[in-house]
Amino acid sequence: MLRAAALTHVRQDDFFLQLWLDHYSGIVGRENCFVILDGDDWESEVDLSGVNTTVNTQRFFRRIKHDAWLSQVQRRVLAEILETRDFVFRGDCDELVVMDPSSPKSWDGVYSEMKEHGYLYCAGVDMVQHRGRGEVSLDREGPILQQRRHGILISSYFKPNLMSAALPLKAGGHGVKEKPVIVSEDVFMFHLGNIDYEMSANRHQSRTSHFQEHYEGRLKIFDDVMNASINADFDNAMRIVRDQISGRVAGNPAIGRPKKFRNGNIQVGRHSGELTLIPDRFAGLF
Repeated sequence: MLRAAALTHVRQDDFFLQLWLDHYSGIVGRENCFVILDGDDWESEVDLSGVNTTVNTQRFFRRIKHDAWLSQVQRRVLAEILETRDFVFRGDCDELVVMDPSSPKSWDGVYSEMKEHGYLYCAGVDMVQHRGRGEVSLDREGPILQQRRHGILISSYFKPNLMSAALPLKAGGHGVKEKPVIVSEDVFMFHLGNIDYEMSANRHQSRTSHFQEHYEGRLKIFDDVMNASINADFDNAMRIVRDQISGRVAGNPAIGRPKKFRNGNIQVGRHSGELTLIPDRFAGLF
């Protein structure tokens, strides 16, 4: 029987921490959930009893430098976890990894693929509230993927969220250093940080000035989606994006982190993405 764990870090994000814990404890059990609390200047109100928690007291106020430091911390924790577990779901607290409901595989099958490399990238979907298509403020008690049906396929959210070896990670966990980008055909990662405009705006206001530019870019996405076309064929769009960002079609494999997608219908900062409709099969997952 596979022994799996889940690892995240969090700073002042109790809504997403609770969501993360509810999701992964249902897969691996609370006793196999590991949470790094970022900073000793705040306390979470989430019930973390039975959860493995540590506190990172080293703070950098440049976002990229801090993300790089946290990736090093995560690698050390990964090494400890993998002494007694087979693999780890690793990611931010607003990133939830799921098996495609249409896939015939089990986690055992995915692990066999993961073990060969020591990691697998998940197919990333950046979920976003589309205020122009009737998506009102989020009901926090209701199923998220029934309330939010618009997602952006974009290279920055194709991440190595599945780890069976403690390999060196890029800043923000966006890649595995000097390793090819190998994307699972069966496992998706839903990034939920943009599922509600009001929630994102409140988060933006709570961050320090050193993170202002990053969060201003995050908020712009809510306007951008209302001016973009929508690709209703999610599976075909995902196939095209997966092939491009891994370099598989061009015969020039991406190393270290995914290549940029070039042919999207929406621009998010310096990255092109494909705005799509999420299929009904995902609606009840969380």
